[in-house]
Amino acid sequence: MQSNSTRSYRCYYHPRADQLAESGVLPFVQVKAASADLAMRSAHAVLGLTIDRAERIEPTPEVLAALETIRTADGQSPRRELKLPAGVRFASQG
Repeated sequence: MQSNSTRSYRCYYHPRADQLAESGVLPFVQVKAASADLAMRSAHAVLGLTIDRAERIEPTPEVLAALETIRTADGQSPRRELKLPAGVRFASQG
């Protein structure tokens, strides 16, 4: 049985020789895909570079609890009404 849901993946890639980081840490892009394999294929298609690995990004238990509380409390979209606990933030918040 196949699932149509997409998940977030962080795909680490090997930069071109003229873009190597001195720290030795591989750069990454975030991709939404149904599987890690599809995420790596998508990242490769966009970047045209070798993808080292894909890691699934999962929300922390605190974020999941906050989302569930909001869903059951008012039935509205959690993205508009989400109040995160102190010290918890989404990756896109930097």
